[in-house]
Amino acid sequence: MILSLAILGYAQSADTGTVTGRVMNGATGQYLTNAIVNVAGTAQYVTTAFGGSFTLTGVPAGEVKLRVSYTGLDSVESTVKVMAGQSVVLDFSLTSKDYNKEVVQLGKFEVTTVREGSAKAIMEQIAAINPVKVLAADSMGNVTEGNIGEFLRLMPGVMMSYVEADPRQVRVHGLGAQYSQVLLDGMPVAMSGSSNISTGRGFEFEQLSISSVDRVDLTKDPTPDQPSAVVGVVNLNTKGAFDRKGQYIGYNFAISTNSYFAALDKTQGWDNTHHYKLLPNYSLDYSDVILKGKLGIQAGFSRNWTIAAQKAVWLYYNNSDADLTNNATELLGINRVMYQDGPKPTKRDNLDLRLDYMANSNLRLFIRYGFNNYDARFYNHSLDLLPQTYAAGATATSQTVTLGQILDDSNQYMQKKGQTVVLSGGASYKKGDFSVDYSAQFSHSASWYENRSLGHFSDFAAVIRGISWRMDRSSPGSDSLFFTQLSGPNWSDPSNYSFVDWRAPNLSALAGTTALRIGWYERRGHDKIWGHRLDFKNDFKTGIGPITLKYGGMSNFNNRAIRNTGMLATGLLGADGIAGTADDNPSNFIDTSYTTKWGHGGNADNLVPELSPWKLYSLYKSTPTAFVDDWANALTQHLSGIWDFKETISGIYTQGIFKFGKLDISPGVRWEGTKSSGIGAKVLSNATAAAVSGSPAGTVPFITAKYSGKVTGSETYSNVLNYLYATYNFSKDLKLRLNYHSAITRADIANLVPGISAIDESLQTLTASNPNLKAEKSDNYSLGLEYYFEPIGMFTASVFSSEIKNRQAPYIEKLGADGYLGDTTYAYYTANWRENLGNAIKYTGIELDYAQQLTFLPGLLRNLGVSANYTNVKYDDWAFYTGSPEQMANASLSYYVGKFNARINGNWLGKVLNTPGRAYTIATNSWAPAAPFAAEFQADRLQVDLNLEYRFKPRMTFFVAIRNVLNEPSVFTYRDNKDDFIRILYTGAVWMCGVKGSF
Repeated sequence: MILSLAILGYAQSADTGTVTGRVMNGATGQYLTNAIVNVAGTAQYVTTAFGGSFTLTGVPAGEVKLRVSYTGLDSVESTVKVMAGQSVVLDFSLTSKDYNKEVVQLGKFEVTTVREGSAKAIMEQIAAINPVKVLAADSMGNVTEGNIGEFLRLMPGVMMSYVEADPRQVRVHGLGAQYSQVLLDGMPVAMSGSSNISTGRGFEFEQLSISSVDRVDLTKDPTPDQPSAVVGVVNLNTKGAFDRKGQYIGYNFAISTNSYFAALDKTQGWDNTHHYKLLPNYSLDYSDVILKGKLGIQAGFSRNWTIAAQKAVWLYYNNSDADLTNNATELLGINRVMYQDGPKPTKRDNLDLRLDYMANSNLRLFIRYGFNNYDARFYNHSLDLLPQTYAAGATATSQTVTLGQILDDSNQYMQKKGQTVVLSGGASYKKGDFSVDYSAQFSHSASWYENRSLGHFSDFAAVIRGISWRMDRSSPGSDSLFFTQLSGPNWSDPSNYSFVDWRAPNLSALAGTTALRIGWYERRGHDKIWGHRLDFKNDFKTGIGPITLKYGGMSNFNNRAIRNTGMLATGLLGADGIAGTADDNPSNFIDTSYTTKWGHGGNADNLVPELSPWKLYSLYKSTPTAFVDDWANALTQHLSGIWDFKETISGIYTQGIFKFGKLDISPGVRWEGTKSSGIGAKVLSNATAAAVSGSPAGTVPFITAKYSGKVTGSETYSNVLNYLYATYNFSKDLKLRLNYHSAITRADIANLVPGISAIDESLQTLTASNPNLKAEKSDNYSLGLEYYFEPIGMFTASVFSSEIKNRQAPYIEKLGADGYLGDTTYAYYTANWRENLGNAIKYTGIELDYAQQLTFLPGLLRNLGVSANYTNVKYDDWAFYTGSPEQMANASLSYYVGKFNARINGNWLGKVLNTPGRAYTIATNSWAPAAPFAAEFQADRLQVDLNLEYRFKPRMTFFVAIRNVLNEPSVFTYRDNKDDFIRILYTGAVWMCGVKGSF
């Protein structure tokens, strides 16, 4: 078959020749990918590739008129004389009458990002065989902090999962991050997963910067040349020098701050000193083509430094009763109120270097080095009010606690650091209608958490007991809480507190014991990926129409190691060796550099002075005999956090693209082979762990402790995946697409690595991973209508559906005589783990996407640009999709006039189901009420961002960028209705202003 097509393809007439060239935007100096170059008056055309290059073969000899078109730019025609059997070069430069006079005069120094970014996206979508959404990295305004997640959330059907203020993982169509793939230049990139095995396969965006990214491609119907994914592949395409003509130097210098901390002088900081909150941000970007156009150099460096607030309040309720129908009217006691305040500065550095070498007109070589550094500090001051008994007559606005305790504590004082290195290289060869691409990539990501190296503990808690109080608020659901002490020791006097364990029943039982509430917590993670891929492409001209054949293969080896060193708990006994006496009183450790401001109104600010983990650790280092350490518990935690995982995924694929008049059909098939293995530690029983004793204070022998035992597991399997894409072109502007692809979702890494995380010897229960989990399989369909119009306009509407088999779900199972993976120690224990569902689950949805430059409007209104998208997903049972929204939308409005440019972006996310209030039983295929017996949701969220720019010099623009202008809560969780809120977290609006430009 292939040989026959090759004969047809290369049997060109002797009276034809070839035309090659490049297409450029004359106003910006950028080469245009996916511009359409066709022989006027015929159906023969090609689209431009990397660097705006094109090759037209089989062009009739003689004078031929070529026409080049690109949305938003005026089409250009040019005549060229083609010699039989020879090649001729013809370049094109496009511009538009819609560019204002000033832009044209500035030439390549001015990049109209909104316009050019939208045009680039539309041309990519038109050229693709499958539905794809493309956004240029600079098309949505300035991205504060440089987090790619802040950019991705503006794409249709995309939700970002936040951890406090940080967008961490992408969820396409709302589905979990494991159902998508994130690639860098078409290849997987390492991700150390916050040094936590539970992060699994979902990619975290903390350790990559948008500074080195040119554009983002989102493919919701993956093609056979991409790794298997149910709902999407996010491909981050890096910058290259051949993307533009001539030398380019870009710069950006800015200052950022937060609405909570904006001040010119030093104020209380994120640690034990005062800091300026106006933080410097800068970037330099350089590209040039030298050696007579053969060598392209792209280099860049950036630093993004922002600060977020972390002002949270929690209300913990008693569990509802098992009647799910009365949740709206149940009045539950509040058994815990917790406040948190933790300014979080985040620093992100990026270094990028890429060399492209054009060895000749057919062969291009490249090598790229990328380095990303991440540094975040979160010092979370906390206050906990813990009721024990209540008075009768509580209402939604008032509750009296007859006996309770208060904690003056921390919610982790840590520094999170991370580094990701990417080294890649490859070659592209193209001759006539044949091309081959090879690329190889190595990436290494590491993340670690520190506190002792910074001179402080991570956790502490001081407690006061035997008090009562009343809590009031103006209305149900108000987070402005007022507390009145009714009895007991003065809760505002730190000398009335003690460092003993707040969970213990009384003080006297703890005298001289090691009930410990001070300590540190550290963990480290490493992830390495070696990968390479080889892709071939043949274009054939046949009597039935043009045919393209794509085929190739790839392989990636992943090695991940997690070392969770656990929590070393220590107790402050003081010189007398007795807890709860004067020499270990918390009043000796007041943090004089910090005053609490919880940010939720009420009167809880400065209820009690905050304590200093620096002063505590200083004493620990100077006088270790004043403390006693719990090494047995530390060793147990350390061993339960040792994970090693290795996986090789190989794939080969083939895909044909057949054009029959207005109909394009593209079938394909992909084979993927998977080989996984993991090693986990056996957790020590309490009795065994207790044998570890006598470790001197200030040392950490458990960090280097060997496995007490290990459990290994491995699995090898393969899958054949099928693809079919069909496009009917009613016209060049109107397309109907029908798409199908099958996919697999591999089991979470936390389950593939054998291990037990908790053992209860008295109840004979354990919590463990299940290495026997099978990969999920899915069939995925979509039908879409796309309409494109000038200038730079598009509207798409699509419906989609997926059926997922072997879905992984929580399960409780009684083990047999062979125990856990053959370890008879746990024979007949009850295991809490995950298992594959026997029945398939489904979801369906619709998606609308619109964008347009409104140049048809009169006067100054013609400078408006609008875009909007909306996604609605219906699940057969939402409880299977916790963490997923049913609705999401984006809208933006841009406007430019003269030297002024403005853009406002709105991102709306519908409510998210966090907990269904019921549990699923695989054996009976049914749900039953379960604690907390009430559904828990994340509230719908509208985040508004603003970008303003004013070009006051030809090569210098002043800008202001504001993220989350309205200070929308980053977290707002509630039970059934918003009045019963669980947690509200405000992170503030991030402001950035500065200058940028190019030479």
